[in-house]
Amino acid sequence: MKTIPLIAGQNTRVGTVTVSNDAENIYVRYTIDVTPGTLIYDLHAHIALTADEIPHNDGGLIPGQFACKATTRGVIDFTFTVPILEAYRDAGTVWGAAHATAFGTLRATSVVESKQGPKKNGMPVDKDRSVATNALIPDCPAGFMPGDPITFFTLGAGGYIIVDFGQALDVAQYPRVTCWEVTYQSPQMLETAQVDVCLEKPGTGTAWTELTPQASNGRPAQNLITASTLEVSGIQQYRYVRVTDTTPMVPDPTMGKVCYEDGFDLDGIGVALPGRETAWALTGETLKLDIANAPEDSWGQVFSYQLTARLPMIDGTRNDV
Repeated sequence: MKTIPLIAGQNTRVGTVTVSNDAENIYVRYTIDVTPGTLIYDLHAHIALTADEIPHNDGGLIPGQFACKATTRGVIDFTFTVPILEAYRDAGTVWGAAHATAFGTLRATSVVESKQGPKKNGMPVDKDRSVATNALIPDCPAGFMPGDPITFFTLGAGGYIIVDFGQALDVAQYPRVTCWEVTYQSPQMLETAQVDVCLEKPGTGTAWTELTPQASNGRPAQNLITASTLEVSGIQQYRYVRVTDTTPMVPDPTMGKVCYEDGFDLDGIGVALPGRETAWALTGETLKLDIANAPEDSWGQVFSYQLTARLPMIDGTRNDV
């Protein structure tokens, strides 16, 4: 496995690109694990037998011509899967590049109202998970583990929170809302929430606009921070966001128990800013491609990777690289 810093703009580390492999595939995983609140949008990666086979011209690498491409609404974790070719097995080492666009988010300024529901057993949610202002800033670290400081707000069964962004936001400029969720101590538990927006200060008779689909942690297999980015449509402006727990309190046949602990653990609410910065997986390798005018700072955009898994037998002989 190889871990490479993901650098945005001039010199801002926002995350990590991890390259790994098993017997069949190479995996290029992007993770926002350094700068909370940052989202990644357009992703491009390329794996090749030699560095010069990575698409480029005299100006440098050409991400738009990379073999792996994806466009998202804004995520914090994404993986490309690249099949291992016979030539890769023979060489034992491949070359690659990983590119993305990334940008920060606008944060809510205050909590207007919150009502926390109970745990599945009817007991109150733990006090350290009951600070509503923790939902204003997505600051829970990647790889959150039991014993780490609690920086999220647990909604509880049917609980909700309403936050204020301090100004009217034009949908044309701010078309997406992101909710960060922390799966903590109970992996494989599906947790969901409904997200609504409105322009006027919430009160009796407020006309809320529901965003679809619902926010979800996707039932992770381990402790994990997930980000659900939802589109705002059908209105021109909004200012307030409401997040309501909708986690199902029903038996889960795949788990053999009720899939509900204490509801959606909300680490933060943000609005995607209308900008993008280029981000590259930058290494300390100083290989120079056959590019006539390539600047020196572009050399580190290419990395080498040595295959490490025990590969399948070919013609009766096991190939280990």
